[in-house]
Amino acid sequence: MNYIGLLVWIFIWMFDQARVRGKNVLLWLLPFALAPLPTLMLFILFLQRKVK
Repeated sequence: MNYIGLLVWIFIWMFDQARVRGKNVLLWLLPFALAPLPTLMLFILFLQRKVK
């Protein structure tokens, strides 16, 4: 139950961060469903890259 709660919280955080930065979070749904923690790491790295 705790793991499911953590996944929901992480997804809500990802959605909020994508909305704030003007990115599309829908592209991240399938990878997140298959491998939540690696996808979270890649998502954070994606958001941290410099904007040109």
